Amino acid sequence: MLPVIIAKIKYQDRDAVLKLPCKDSRWRAEREWLTEDEDARFYLSSVEPPGLAPLVGLEVNLDELNFLAKSMERFTDLEEAQFLGVLQIAKSPTLQDAINLSFNLERFTVVQNVANLTQVGRDHYMNLHGGIVPGEVSDAELAQVGRKLLASGKGIPTGHGLLFENEEVPMRQAYDGTTFPPYLHKGDMVVMCTVDYGGKKEYLYLPEEEISIQMALGRLDAPSLDECTVKVEEIAASHGEWLDWFSGILEHEGLDVLNFLCETLSKDGMDWDKLTAVAHYAEVACGEDIEKLARHLDDFVFIKGNSCQTNADIGEYFTDHDPEYEVPPGLYDFIDFDALGEYLREDRDGGFVAGGFVCMENGCSLQHILGETQQGMAMGGQL
Repeated sequence: MLPVIIAKIKYQDRDAVLKLPCKDSRWRAEREWLTEDEDARFYLSSVEPPGLAPLVGLEVNLDELNFLAKSMERFTDLEEAQFLGVLQIAKSPTLQDAINLSFNLERFTVVQNVANLTQVGRDHYMNLHGGIVPGEVSDAELAQVGRKLLASGKGIPTGHGLLFENEEVPMRQAYDGTTFPPYLHKGDMVVMCTVDYGGKKEYLYLPEEEISIQMALGRLDAPSLDECTVKVEEIAASHGEWLDWFSGILEHEGLDVLNFLCETLSKDGMDWDKLTAVAHYAEVACGEDIEKLARHLDDFVFIKGNSCQTNADIGEYFTDHDPEYEVPPGLYDFIDFDALGEYLREDRDGGFVAGGFVCMENGCSLQHILGETQQGMAMGGQL
């Protein structure tokens, strides 16, 4: 992943370069290389992209700087132009100001091509109304919106386009200097949890490093996780039952177990359709068992969809997909697919579930998989 911000941080006569966003353990290691003094002050001595230059020279909180990079990571090209354009003309902006600006881009319209009035109008209309529904306004009407905006004479030239402030759009304080607002996470998030304490709220994007969880508690000024209310808010899986499963794991087994499970589920190429069907097949919902199923997903056969509802469907699938049961074209009409499917269903411990049919690969055993002892889970899921 390419860095969004490359920042040189200065402490006394020492420098460190941070490529952000990054894991909290990464920037913490750089910080500790500079000094182990928890009360140390750090200054931003240089930064890329150049549009962030108004922040150079500031005393910076490295946690905030990393969060700003996470927030900027979601920007489109136009949103980046809005953000950097406003920052260019801002008077003595702080890091907190920059974070809040990243959540209030609709308050500003940037025009980069004054000749395309329809596009100018569309961008401005979407800022004012939060979006646009197809057919809601015509191109001619959008062009009129663009023409009116340019004719207002309120545009401020910047290095990123002609900037207009939409005063009718309220400025929200997304970040109060203590707890971070939610952001559109682009990483390996499986579950987003809220952590509430003393009227304040933090967000965890599981899987998280242990240090990230502790830092969130620190921003909440919470003595421990046990004193907080933790709730599953969003999930990456599209299957609705996962919200109940994840919530149940969090409630009955704890955040450590859920976090450890999410570490396994965040691997590239996770087949959520198959894992959901396998979990139904195995009739499990606890974190430890689901984690085992996920690691052994290749030990299961999954026939997806409503097309597999009978033994004959199973037989046909295996003759088409399993070399062991491949049938020469000339003999296809002589195969008793119903009998073959019945045999395979019984031999492979198969079962029909919501979403299709599941059975074991040859030589694999569900009992053996669920009987494994997983060291990380047994130790409480510490990453």
